Amino acid sequence: MEARAVSLMAGILAALAVPVMLPPVIGLIALTAGGIMRGARLPDWVALSCAGFGLAILATGATLDQRLESVSSVRDKTLEGRVSRVLSARYGRPVFLFEPTPSASPAGVPRRLRLTWYDAPETPSAGELWRLKLRLREPRGSSNPGGFDYERWLFAHGVGAVGYVRRDEENKRISGPASVVARMRKRLADVVDEALENAPAAGVLVALISGRRGGVERETRERLKLSGTAHLLAISGLHIGVAAGVGAVLGRLLWNLMAGFSRFNMASYAVGGAAAAATGYALISGMSTATRRALVMVVVVLIASVMRRSLPVNRGLALALICILFLEPLAPLHGGFWLSFTAVAILGIRFQGRLGKPAWFASLIEAQLALSVAMVVPSMFILGLVPVVGPVVNLLAVPLVAVVVVPVSLVAALLGTVSQSLANFPLQVCEYLLGLMFGLIDWFLAYGPGPLQAAALPTPVVAIAGLASLLAILPLTLPGRRVAPVLLLPMLFWEGSPLPEKSFDLTVLDVGQGLSVAVRTRGKILVYDGGPAWAEGDSGAMTVQPYLVWLGARGIDTLVVSHGDMDHAGGARSLLPLVRGPVLVGPGTVLPDMKTRECRRGDGWSWDGVRFEVLHPARGDPGEGNDASCVLRISSPGGSALLTGDIEAAGERRLLGARDDLSVDLVIAPHHGSATSSHQELVEATRPQWVVFAAGYANRWGFPRAEVDRRWRMIGARTLVSGETGALTFRFRPSGAVLEPHAWRCVARRIWRPAECTASVN
Repeated sequence: MEARAVSLMAGILAALAVPVMLPPVIGLIALTAGGIMRGARLPDWVALSCAGFGLAILATGATLDQRLESVSSVRDKTLEGRVSRVLSARYGRPVFLFEPTPSASPAGVPRRLRLTWYDAPETPSAGELWRLKLRLREPRGSSNPGGFDYERWLFAHGVGAVGYVRRDEENKRISGPASVVARMRKRLADVVDEALENAPAAGVLVALISGRRGGVERETRERLKLSGTAHLLAISGLHIGVAAGVGAVLGRLLWNLMAGFSRFNMASYAVGGAAAAATGYALISGMSTATRRALVMVVVVLIASVMRRSLPVNRGLALALICILFLEPLAPLHGGFWLSFTAVAILGIRFQGRLGKPAWFASLIEAQLALSVAMVVPSMFILGLVPVVGPVVNLLAVPLVAVVVVPVSLVAALLGTVSQSLANFPLQVCEYLLGLMFGLIDWFLAYGPGPLQAAALPTPVVAIAGLASLLAILPLTLPGRRVAPVLLLPMLFWEGSPLPEKSFDLTVLDVGQGLSVAVRTRGKILVYDGGPAWAEGDSGAMTVQPYLVWLGARGIDTLVVSHGDMDHAGGARSLLPLVRGPVLVGPGTVLPDMKTRECRRGDGWSWDGVRFEVLHPARGDPGEGNDASCVLRISSPGGSALLTGDIEAAGERRLLGARDDLSVDLVIAPHHGSATSSHQELVEATRPQWVVFAAGYANRWGFPRAEVDRRWRMIGARTLVSGETGALTFRFRPSGAVLEPHAWRCVARRIWRPAECTASVN
């Protein structure tokens, strides 16, 4: 059974690794071939590998076929449909998944949309039918090394278009939730909201009861992630298992009440109660991907129990894996899929074949230690970090949430649907307990060791770390097993390979409509601008920091903020804790709680044979607004680059008047390629090989403007737009070789990430 599960998984992963969409006929051929091989009694692993490959090809094809490719016919439409899931309800701008009614939708509208409603008059609820005027575009996001793969998330969730709700009098709710389950979910959430009246942990309780996570603050999610307790918020194996356990107990109590009147034994009642409770909780919580996966695993165990078959952990896990992969071939695209199956497998390996009944507390400690060691590799790859305080925090948080908060709050909310007064006190107690838990988490985060993060790792380092994790948890007496965790250290503290002396790498990050550039020398890191900020966060935390971790950087040696516009300075606030050197800012730029120094012409320094010079603004005549942007020139024996911020005509004239020789190999175009910048004089003076426009994909301002792009091309420069290519890395080496940028969309091509790659940007 285990070999069959692995074979099916291998076939699916092989299909997902193909960077382009294969014709559906190939999927049908592979699926048919798998069936023929099985009938011909060829080895199961061959048949299942073919079947998995075919299933994944068909699933990816079906998902890609319903993606919005051209916005011309459906860009602005009034559509009717149901809200399937509310992703966020904070800041007065709900984000939700919307499924248009097929009979009322024009051709070309995808089956599922991700929408944002700015200044929404009210927050839609899951299951409601709405008529909305929408502006749609293809499902596309920023693409950077180390960052969150938004397009993968959209693809894995079947989202065919993204967009926002436009202001219109026709926007209105047509009806409430249609199904009994959807109405019950809304009612349970309303009971909690009324009982707690926006208490700090109210959003967490709503998420635990109904699966509606939109009310959980971003800060709360970050605290859970950093403390290794984020799994408590997802309705997954832990919660479904608790529900099944409660159902089993209730089933036994019911059997006791009906003793002598029932034809079925106590075990049948327990199994029935467990199945009913697990299924009911899964339905009420929204039946997310993680919930469906956990429910399948529980059902497999319950069926084996009914059939009175001995089901070892490894076999049960393999059977559940096969069921899930046949039902959802794209499940491996979800990080939670790997975390949950890996965690169960680890516990199975550790406790398989145990005799007797060890003390529950000792077993809990042993389980946490085993998970802490063995989950290092998957946590590093999927979450990007390993919470060091996680084992200790989970020892207290898991029993509290699983044994007390979830069952008590769920029963209280159900009682609240009959009478609100029955729910108020127990829900307030649960909210108080969660508050204590978050206080504990905050204490550990403040005084305990921070999470471990690692760079992009070589395959041998990963293989050694994986082997060390496995050896450390095996219940066997093997020579050297106790020192196996030491082999994890290279992965945790890997800092990447240093650059040669007198070399630098310059990466223009894809931060949408904004600018952030990371410059790396042999031993130093400079960040120029932090990108934009918005209500839910900023690109400093969501793009720049993950990139620096991926790069192996432990901090920022110098931060330069060209000027105060939000698309340049917004993300800088999140980067300030990482800065271990000076912070240079354009005149008038203010950063909170940080001592800064204004950029002035003549400032300069050298790192590892690479020269950094501030060319603008002048000390006596800095200019105003965009024209006061800090302009930085970076030069080495291998080439030079010019970072220009948002200077426009006046700033460009000041820059040209201050220096005779401005020739460089690379220019980050001023003001994202607007018509007010990149005038002919600057173009002629710099004459670069490459020009990068830091502009968002299909941005509403039309940057870069066609005439500006043409102006640079006329002098022989090759132009690129970060929103189209993803992050762009230019490597400057002492050999002076021709620059060949690496575009992340081309380097890391995936089936869900469209990219038009040429030889010059691979």
